Amino acid sequence: MDALQFEQQARQDPHLSTFLREVAEDTAQQISVAEPQRFVTVTGADLLFSLVAYALYRWAKDFFDHRRALNEIAIAEHQAQLIKELVEAGFLPKDAQATVAALFKGIAKRTEDDPAFKTVRTLIGKGK
Repeated sequence: MDALQFEQQARQDPHLSTFLREVAEDTAQQISVAEPQRFVTVTGADLLFSLVAYALYRWAKDFFDHRRALNEIAIAEHQAQLIKELVEAGFLPKDAQATVAALFKGIAKRTEDDPAFKTVRTLIGKGK
């Protein structure tokens, strides 16, 4: 989704639109906005809606991109550690890498409440 699509969707969502209008109204009090003469009903806050929507879009995109990158780094570190442990346990490095890659691919397709994961938690919990 690009910034224009985000703004269009934001205008249609009553909650997000209200939030953005509130921020635009606050912004309008802080800066001067030259209002077009031909639009009598347009306020400074209305003119700033697009600016506020774009600012929220950039913040959210950067925030979620950063979180995704941190998650990907954590997954890669976890994979490397697991491969290292398998090699130390006697598996060939290429076999360990292939196994871990397949395992993480399978895990990614399941949700946290997956029955297989519930069973694993139960079994691991019994071992403590």
